[in-house]
Amino acid sequence: MLSILELYFYRSKQEKFSKGKKEDISWYLIHTIVSPFINSSLVFLIGKYISFGLSLHGVGLDLISYGITISVLSLVIFQDFVSYWSHRFMHRVDSLWGIHKVHHTTTELNVLSSFRHSIFENIVNVTIVGSLSGLIIVSDSVRGAVGIFFSLLCLFQHGNISIVFPRWFREVFITPRNHFWHHSKETYFKGGQNFGFLLCIWDKVFGTYYFPDHINTELGVDDESDIPKEFYKKLLYPILKE
Repeated sequence: MLSILELYFYRSKQEKFSKGKKEDISWYLIHTIVSPFINSSLVFLIGKYISFGLSLHGVGLDLISYGITISVLSLVIFQDFVSYWSHRFMHRVDSLWGIHKVHHTTTELNVLSSFRHSIFENIVNVTIVGSLSGLIIVSDSVRGAVGIFFSLLCLFQHGNISIVFPRWFREVFITPRNHFWHHSKETYFKGGQNFGFLLCIWDKVFGTYYFPDHINTELGVDDESDIPKEFYKKLLYPILKE
């Protein structure tokens, strides 16, 4: 559905089979095989067993008895908060930026761009998010549904979509245009801007929110000298470098 929106409501005209898109197709094919196990499954399993261990010791926030609505909203908000800081640290800590850098080599954003991640970034992200989300004790079905929601949200954020959302929506939720500025070569705050996944409040509260009324900027990273040209090396970056 997002790909159809990109065809008719695109933010910028892109070649159908540009060099970047061809590479992103490779990332997509790899991660549709690997990611379901490394991302969704590990976040689910790590969170599940940490929650189980905490519940045995009376630690953690047990929301199971409060029903599905409270469980879903609480886990979504908390996981979004954790994801914001995980993402921000990826840009602020040199060793973590080395893992995340490949994702920012894309010079045009579209749905497939969301798959441009090294295997090591996936492992680090799911370990952090999965471990901390385990502090919120919910049912397996709720944890699984929230995991799927964030996976779909990532696709939406990277979409080449020009739909103008109502002002109140843009003030509360992250939109593709908001995330577009996250991928800008220009950094307006230390480490970058717009690290949020779902809610704008974290960027606003912690001083990393940037949303101008234009999209005149270049995407990518300034220095790609250490990024390998071969796809398999990018997949294993930063262990394998140029």
